[in-house]
Amino acid sequence: MTSPMGLTKVFDAAGLSKYMFPLSRMPKNGGEWPTVDDMVQKNQRLVLFTSEKSKEASEGIAYQWNYVVENQCESQVVDSQLNFYAYHVKNFS
Repeated sequence: MTSPMGLTKVFDAAGLSKYMFPLSRMPKNGGEWPTVDDMVQKNQRLVLFTSEKSKEASEGIAYQWNYVVENQCESQVVDSQLNFYAYHVKNFS
């Protein structure tokens, strides 16, 4: 969504903004995330990331690459009837 404050308007209209985990509580520099129990108790259980870097400053929505990492992994079918897969991280750094 590229309109100004577009995501904020959508989440406000849906009544979801009150559940958003605030940017101010996002862990920095490898810090620890709160537990799910803590997030539920504070009613901040909706974690939202954006691929638009500018939305972090303009709307307070976390820019994904400031908080997540992507590892290369490969999957192995464990049980095809149950659609159960095991994942192995190939390069962990």
